[in-house]
Amino acid sequence: MKNTNIVPKRNGGASGLPYLSEKDSLIKRRPAWESNMLGSRSGRRPLGSSSGTRGTSLTTSTTTTTVTKNGVTTTSTTQTLVKHSFIASKPPEPTSSQQKHSRNNVTATNPTSAQKAKPSNRSTVNKNINSGSTKGMNSHTKSQHIAQRNANDQKAEVSARNKQQAHDKQDHSESKPIQHVARLPVPDSVLENFEASPFQPDHKVYRQYEHNYAEIDQRALSIPKSEESTLEKCAQYLTSPYNTIEEKARALYRWITNNIRYDVEGLYSGKMSYTSTSAWQSRKAVCSGYSDLFKEMCKVAGISDCVSINGYAKGASYEIGKPISSTNHAWTAIKTEDGQWHLIEATWGAGYVNGKSFTARFVDRYFFMSPYEFIAAHFPSDNNWQLLPTPVSKSVYEDRVCINATGFNFGLASVSHHKGYNILKKSNVEEVVMKALPGTKWLFNLREADGGSPLFSNVNPIYSENGDTAHVKIFLPKKNVEYQLLVFVGREANGEKDWGCTYVFKVIDSASMDLSGFPLVFPKMGELGFKLIEPSFGKLKRNSEYTFKIEAPSEKCDMAMYMSIDSDMRAFSKKDGSSIYTLTTKMPSKTGHAIVFAGQGHLDGLLQYTVE
Repeated sequence: MKNTNIVPKRNGGASGLPYLSEKDSLIKRRPAWESNMLGSRSGRRPLGSSSGTRGTSLTTSTTTTTVTKNGVTTTSTTQTLVKHSFIASKPPEPTSSQQKHSRNNVTATNPTSAQKAKPSNRSTVNKNINSGSTKGMNSHTKSQHIAQRNANDQKAEVSARNKQQAHDKQDHSESKPIQHVARLPVPDSVLENFEASPFQPDHKVYRQYEHNYAEIDQRALSIPKSEESTLEKCAQYLTSPYNTIEEKARALYRWITNNIRYDVEGLYSGKMSYTSTSAWQSRKAVCSGYSDLFKEMCKVAGISDCVSINGYAKGASYEIGKPISSTNHAWTAIKTEDGQWHLIEATWGAGYVNGKSFTARFVDRYFFMSPYEFIAAHFPSDNNWQLLPTPVSKSVYEDRVCINATGFNFGLASVSHHKGYNILKKSNVEEVVMKALPGTKWLFNLREADGGSPLFSNVNPIYSENGDTAHVKIFLPKKNVEYQLLVFVGREANGEKDWGCTYVFKVIDSASMDLSGFPLVFPKMGELGFKLIEPSFGKLKRNSEYTFKIEAPSEKCDMAMYMSIDSDMRAFSKKDGSSIYTLTTKMPSKTGHAIVFAGQGHLDGLLQYTVE
């Protein structure tokens, strides 16, 4: 499929677009937006976010036949075992718990019609009808009464529904729904002996400015229309209650990110909103319009030290491994009372572009973002605006893997591979190690860089028990083909996960090729803390004997292998005091799949081998 890269005329072109969200389900096609917006290595909105989760589970139905083997009770080969394979094709809507985040949680909940007062109007035809009773009525009168009462109830329900809809519209017009990017708290243990470094999460700075801006944000979001008649009046209203530059800047940042949409239409037509005046009047802008509007509102608010910065950005059209030849983005910096400069990225804080449409999605971390994190995606034309003790070179910036704000919210950090583009010279099997904050839930996706289906059986992740470390083995089946490894992080094992970063790998001709691959690893394998010891290859030979070893997070666990060929269940065993479950068994004479399940009562799919 042809890729078309948009060449911007000024700052704020395609390369400076806000990052795209990663919410596509697991579909076996390349999304149309990708051919229009992204380069072949960009990986901005990959197939296979957490919302589209693939997996398998086992449940047992009511039966009179059970089999006990090695202390593990399983169903017999009758129809008592139900295997569920699933692909969640549509991402779930964020729940209230997913939208509540500690730093600035501003949510508005409208009651449903069921929560409103129940309709009580009744016809007053006679005493019985008025009381709601049908006692003493003949059948004809009773029928009339019931019909009348039902009709009145329906009218009351319609009236209540109409009032509710009118109320909802009024609420929504006053304050738009807010969608936040998830994050995890920074525990004290992470801060011990912590030293910040470029391109990695800066936990200390984020803790330092981890204020609760809920009141400031709510006031900015609920500004009366009368106060938005002019730019000057709006800026004065937003900042007048506050004394510090940080508070005033926050109010302006929150209003701009909520009210200014990225000018996608202008980008494609060539008529973009560059200035503060056009951004204010049209409520649309590209990056220079965002930065100029913020600067102008700061001026009105009495914040004199506000600078618009031009530079390079790893935006939507960024191709991993390729140099960025010209400046393509703009952002701002302000100086607070203590003489310190702070970086603000209002464009990317407002949302993301998907194809030719803009989706509002507030990103809190781009306000007062640490320079150590900011350099991951932004490189100023003037090195002084890196605000780093030792500036990094442009070549180093271009080489490094780009962790985005979502990744930093979970403390995502590279350990084994610091470059975004990696050449494999020895083997087509590679292990990638990453760290994150404790409690992080991971998801990995491997695919060909120019599009294609996720290669589930080519990824073998192993997680630490508390989720702060992930070891991911990848298997690249072809030489001289670029593959993307997309990393997703989230708060819930079964919940939505967001894209944090992308690596690109390519195997060259001199490398040795292992074509056995990995077993298909289901999400539950990592989420529940299981670790595969052997065999690590995914293809098994018919009529051959193998020993399977899997480490479980708990000694109290049932584990079995399900043979799809003959619906046979084979139980694992373990020694007392050991967490290693073992099964030595011979594969069937026919081709099919061998699936490992584990759990307590409810068995979830962990691994799937291919018998051939």
